[in-house]
Amino acid sequence: MGDPRPDIPIPQGLQQLMQDFVVTVLREQPDDVVGMAAEYFTKLKFIWNLFPH
Repeated sequence: MGDPRPDIPIPQGLQQLMQDFVVTVLREQPDDVVGMAAEYFTKLKFIWNLFPH
């Protein structure tokens, strides 16, 4: 029987982005993962705006 999930393309860079975030969460062990995620991605977006790809 085949996989019922449709093939959904994964954007380039998403896997590394999520891996980096998960490693940071595992290292820091925050009590508030959602708050930490908001802060992490806000800082990352700021850095990306300073140094566009």
